[in-house]
Order: sequence, then C-alpha cells, then structure tokens
Amino acid sequence: MEIMFQTIGKCNLNCYFCAYNFLDKDQLDKINKMYMSLDTFKEYAKKCIDFGFDEFQLTPIIGEPLLDPTFLEKIEYLHTFKSLKRVSFFTNFININEPKLKRLLFDFPKLTMTISVYGLDKETYEETTGVDIFERFITNIGTLAKLYKPTSIPLEFFIRCCWHGFDNTLKAMITILSRAMPFNSEYYKRNNLAFLNWNGNWCGLVSDNTFPNQRKEHNRGGICWYSLIDNSIDPEGNISLCGACDIEKKTIIGNINRQSLEEIYSEDGLYANCYIKQQHNNIYNGCCEKCSEHHIPDQKSLKEYSRRYKWLKNILE
Repeated sequence: MEIMFQTIGKCNLNCYFCAYNFLDKDQLDKINKMYMSLDTFKEYAKKCIDFGFDEFQLTPIIGEPLLDPTFLEKIEYLHTFKSLKRVSFFTNFININEPKLKRLLFDFPKLTMTISVYGLDKETYEETTGVDIFERFITNIGTLAKLYKPTSIPLEFFIRCCWHGFDNTLKAMITILSRAMPFNSEYYKRNNLAFLNWNGNWCGLVSDNTFPNQRKEHNRGGICWYSLIDNSIDPEGNISLCGACDIEKKTIIGNINRQSLEEIYSEDGLYANCYIKQQHNNIYNGCCEKCSEHHIPDQKSLKEYSRRYKWLKNILE
C-alpha cells in the first residue's frame, strides 16, 4: 500500500505545463513556502507504517524533492522499518552532486529514482522548462555514468514529451541515456523508459486547449488508480485524495494530526463513502469532477487494497 508525502513545494524549473503557471499569487506563495521538517516527517511516517502503508512516494505534486535539505535523512528514516517495501521519487536531476548521488545509488536498497527528461537538446529543454539548464543536466548524467554500477538502485527515465515524433525522440533519448548507464540501445527499448505525451488539466484548473496535446475529460468508469495510491500528506497533516493532480487541495479526506488513520480510512469515513464508493458507481466528486485524468487499477492492486480495506472488498464483490 502506497502513500505520498508533500515535503516541499519549491522548484528550479518553470515548465509550461506546470500548475505553477495557473495559481494566483497567494496560492503560489503558499506552495513555495511549503516544507515538511524532518521531525514532522518522522511523526507522520511512523503513523503510516503502523497503519500498514509499506510504500512511500516522495514526489511533490509540484516541486523538486532534491531541493528538500533533509531529503536523504527522510529516506534513511524510512529504511529503519523492516516492513518497508519501496521508496520512490521523481527528480529533474538538476540539484544533485556526487556525494548526494552516491548515497542515493548505494545506501538505500529499497529506493527507486525516476529521472525526468524535458528535452533532447538545449533548445527543446529550454522550450519545455523555461530555463537554460540543459548542459547542467547532461553534466549530471555524466556523473551518473561514472558512478553507476550493477549494484546501484533501480533507475527509470520519464520522457515528458515527444518533440520530433515518437521514434525520433526515442532514438535521441537512447543516445543521451546511454551516457548514464552502460547498456546498448536494445536495453532502453525494453526497459526503464516511460513516455508521457499529453498534458492534464490539474483537476479542472486549466481550461481546455491551453496546452499542446492536452487531454480532455473522457469516458470514465470505476475507481481511479490515483485515488488509491496517491493519497498525499502535506506538512499540516492534511491528506488529499489525489496528490498527483489536486494542486488546489479541493478534496481533503482527513488530517493525520486530528484523526487516526483508522478513522480516516474506515467504512464510515469521507474517503470510503464520498469518493471510492461513489467512483465505483461512476460518480466523480470533489477534485475528480472536472479532472482529465482517469487510470484504471489492475486487479492485483485492487486485491491488495481490499485486504486492508474490508469495505473495499465488499463493494467490489
């Protein structure tokens, strides 16, 4: 079972598709100031472990996790729990140095790092991110190549757009990433590359046709995968239904400081009654109402969550 943590809101890029560009000044100021201290993180994480969460996603809804000054200490703390299965995060791989990278690659065996790639070259990278920083990204990829060993943690690469058609982008990405990991091109065709060639609407925050390849509301059916795995805890203890898309925090299912997780995830709670059961009946409330995203969970994952939430098992039968 997975839970997300929003430990920081700052970012060092300015991507055209990011919700940063659509928030008002007060919202943006609040996001930029958001930070979860190490002590607060430990308190919340221990409650999550005790409840039964065993996978932790540390990617902010917007923001760069490696800007968090206690990020490595947070990962280290999670590794003190025997029940931990996995820790993961996405990074733009800009705010990295060799000592930090060594720790990430070799000190945390249950960690998976996904490197987001925003361009093929200086021009496409700046076009996507609004920042002239491609050469630093390539330098850091070179450092990764120098340090990487078969005993390193799993690495994945998230290709954010296709700039010159899928096949050409794939070839260019393989050329770039071959600098980072000593495998031939066939390896990358089979493994470790994920492409996202659409833009979402941030739960209705962004109007249709604002972005290239913008996904519109589409036919939905059943429970959204994000509503299961992307519940997200912020520094104040608020738990959002969707830490992937709900940048405005339209839908809070509880607060870890004022309620136990047993209460929040009970059959009588908001989470079960107002959202998951409703989604099962094709009714989408709160942040889901105008969201362009909908992801169908696989049956194996549904069974896993059903073992923890008996009420979920009952509605699926």
